[in-house]
Amino acid sequence: DVVAPTLVQGGEDVSGSQFRILYRDDPRPNVKETVFGKVIDGTSILEGLSNLTPCSVAGTANCDRDLSSALIIKEIVVEPKVV
Repeated sequence: DVVAPTLVQGGEDVSGSQFRILYRDDPRPNVKETVFGKVIDGTSILEGLSNLTPCSVAGTANCDRDLSSALIIKEIVVEPKVV
């Protein structure tokens, strides 16, 4: 699942947004997030992303790898199926 962008509070006067890509079910309920997509084909791409080390942002990004290969460079819009 792909979870919609959500507000992230980083402390007083610090906020941003993020979205998450879930590789498996997340049992933690969070009413502030909305699932807006699901991968039904190309799951090998998700498997490749799961091998990347996430960054920790505390003032500046602290990453042990170059994550530029994980950038989203193309947006694909899929119209909902009318039933």
